[in-house]
Amino acid sequence: MLVYGRVNPPPSLQPASVYLNVGDDMQALAASLRDKPLLTEHKDRAKVGRIINAWTHPRDGCMYMLAEIDESSPAGAVAATCVERKLFTEFSLGYRLNFSNNQLVGSKHMIEASLVKQGARPGCKLLHWSRSAAFPATSTVANFDHFAPLS
Repeated sequence: MLVYGRVNPPPSLQPASVYLNVGDDMQALAASLRDKPLLTEHKDRAKVGRIINAWTHPRDGCMYMLAEIDESSPAGAVAATCVERKLFTEFSLGYRLNFSNNQLVGSKHMIEASLVKQGARPGCKLLHWSRSAAFPATSTVANFDHFAPLS
């Protein structure tokens, strides 16, 4: 199953925030998500797939992701059913914070993305899912702009 959605809202305007912000290299952070694990609820033992690609939208700076749930594994099959039944409707990013000597938030290192019931950040929604190979699996934002959020 392929899933697509927004994994981060527009970057925070507060530099040195624990959230992704205007001081972070959003393009590099998005690129670093490629091939990272897709989990459920940030549980290491609940790896359900992998991130195919992630990118930032040029207009609003939101980060989007395309991921694949491995339905051949028991955890993946359960996760896909939960997506289908709208039990998992949001995304959440998992990343490590590095602090500077004066205890300010420095760089961030992406670890994973998770399917969750409710994300920590506003608007991080699962926007589309498909079991079809016809899903437009490309990283160009223009191809994904027409997808509306699941209702």
